[in-house]
Amino acid sequence: MQHISKYGAIFSGLGIAAIAILGNLTPVLAAISPDPLTVAPSADSNLLAQSPDRCRRVVVPEGLNIRAQPSLTAAIIGGVGNQQTVNLSATPATVNAVAGLNWVQITLSNGATGWIANGAPGTGGNLILCSPVATNPVPTPTIAPTNTGVCRLVRSPIGGGLAIRSTPSGAYIGGVANGQTVTLVNPPVTRVDGGRQWLQISAPSAGWVSNGQPSSSGNLGACR
Repeated sequence: MQHISKYGAIFSGLGIAAIAILGNLTPVLAAISPDPLTVAPSADSNLLAQSPDRCRRVVVPEGLNIRAQPSLTAAIIGGVGNQQTVNLSATPATVNAVAGLNWVQITLSNGATGWIANGAPGTGGNLILCSPVATNPVPTPTIAPTNTGVCRLVRSPIGGGLAIRSTPSGAYIGGVANGQTVTLVNPPVTRVDGGRQWLQISAPSAGWVSNGQPSSSGNLGACR
């Protein structure tokens, strides 16, 4: 019994010493323990959280019709002029190659949506990102070679006909519908302004009409 008591006292002493040592180590272990893991958001998640720029500027001299559906036969519910801006719908929708045109959905001021033509596939389109309007120097008028006739048939690919303006990209003074004709001045005079080719006409009223981008098939054809 004395041996048991003796060994019991020894083990008790060792236990107390061990507790004391561990107690002294606790602050050290706490000091070197890592902080709780935090994960920084990825670059992709930051990009997804940002709202995309949905503002677009119209770059069609005659402006664009706003239609209820992506079709030239759909009801016209409004219009937007050249250099004016539109907002793409919150979830931008596009419809490609309907009657030879691309279409984009926009949000109107009353919260409703509509559709505008964005030109034929493979062209530069009718819309650009919103930015300050560039001021282009007025180029020197050039005299085009005399043609065998000065009658031209309006065939605008975006529908709605053409605007007649006082000068290239100038004030609106009238219009002419698709299927109607205009008379060029003789000899014909052309001018490039704002990235588009302009033709001077004498009828149905004196002014200028856009023949589209120089690389396009144009808005005018030969009279039949």
